[in-house]
Amino acid sequence: MARPQQYDRSIVTDSAMHLFWHKGYYTTPVSEIIKITGLQAVSLYSAFGSKEGLLLAMLNHYTDQLASRT
Repeated sequence: MARPQQYDRSIVTDSAMHLFWHKGYYTTPVSEIIKITGLQAVSLYSAFGSKEGLLLAMLNHYTDQLASRT
């Protein structure tokens, strides 16, 4: 049985969004993502699959925020 998530996915994607905007996607190392989100590497990869997966989740989170404002 998988353990329940110990983090808020929207907070993680929001943190990643601000980090990617500030530093850029390609110049942001995974180690910095781990540091700012507080996730362990295994949790990050388990939740999003890869750095690109996190980027896609972040973009979905961003578009959901925009849609909810209209």
